[in-house]
Amino acid sequence: MKIFKATFLKAFIIFLLIIFYSCIKNIDNDPDFPKTWSPAFAVPIGSTTIKATIEDFGIDTSILKIASDSVPIYFDGFHYNISLEKIELVGALHFPFESLAAEFETLKSIEFSLNINNGFPTTTSAQIYFYINYSHDVYSIPIDSLFADESWKIFEHGNLNDEGIVTSSDTENYRLTFSENRIQNLKQVEWIVIKLNLPTTRDPLDILQDTVKFKSNYSLYTQLGLRVGLEIEI
Repeated sequence: MKIFKATFLKAFIIFLLIIFYSCIKNIDNDPDFPKTWSPAFAVPIGSTTIKATIEDFGIDTSILKIASDSVPIYFDGFHYNISLEKIELVGALHFPFESLAAEFETLKSIEFSLNINNGFPTTTSAQIYFYINYSHDVYSIPIDSLFADESWKIFEHGNLNDEGIVTSSDTENYRLTFSENRIQNLKQVEWIVIKLNLPTTRDPLDILQDTVKFKSNYSLYTQLGLRVGLEIEI
């Protein structure tokens, strides 16, 4: 009886191998059967919150106000005259794309997912740059930018009450796809840097034309992720 079971098991295994080989052979000969596998997966990059300090506005509370400073603002309830009609703020995310290096040969698409929320009381413009090396104190050249042609994107100010105070703000969502040649530029990227220009005066078309009121807890929040598409030969 044991001999019969062993013989039957061997015959069954041989039968399965014949069927498997036949299927593989048919697949190879089938012109309609896909020869590649195209999986996709999501990768979180990170988030950053950019705030403005009193020093960013060029305010030094240890010295007297300069009469020639003609731009009035409020900061945390105090009135100041400053000379800057806009200030530049920066936030940075460390994300070494070399962590995807093993996949670069099979990478066919990258789609960045951007959520951005402007909680400042003035409409800002921003751009997101890719750097191999980045230091806030050392000038360096980005190799690419998230928004094409290096054009800065406009983000509307937060929702204001009658006194010019931000009561809430809305999140804007973007999906930006990179072409294959732009994907290759990302291989050595280590830093993603968000730069924004924050006006200290209102747009002439704004209905609310009083002095802009800034607070130390106002911010621009940015969240980034990416969706990676591969193409793998079967």
